[in-house]
Amino acid sequence: MYAEKKGTLRLREEFEQYLNDKYGDVDVCGNKYPAGSVLLRYDSAAFDNLFDAELDNIPQWLCGACGNEFDTSEKANNCCLKGT
Repeated sequence: MYAEKKGTLRLREEFEQYLNDKYGDVDVCGNKYPAGSVLLRYDSAAFDNLFDAELDNIPQWLCGACGNEFDTSEKANNCCLKGT
């Protein structure tokens, strides 16, 4: 089996969604917006700092056979070997 690293863009999108889910909507001038999306668009430096700090906690490796996500390449490489 082989592992492949997930793209940074996909990870950034997942992190934005994580922040949206965790913090919900924020009120900006009477309008509601997802918190992670607001942070990304209006304070990208703060978003990047949070993203960098949390990057190690986001699964970054995919099993090449089934697409399951893992935090290390070794785990991804061994994922589908158990059934062979």
